[in-house]
Amino acid sequence: MRVFVVSIPVDLDSEERKIVSFHASEYEAMAEAYRYKYGTYSEWYIDRLN
Repeated sequence: MRVFVVSIPVDLDSEERKIVSFHASEYEAMAEAYRYKYGTYSEWYIDRLN
């Protein structure tokens, strides 16, 4: 299963990022990341263990 994760930097001096939300659609993640000044999104693959 793949999800798109939107994240923003904790502060501008560090590489640490804070996850804001998860989306199933790349378009929704892109739109939300655009709303934040330094927001980015990335694609993650998650294996379900049932």
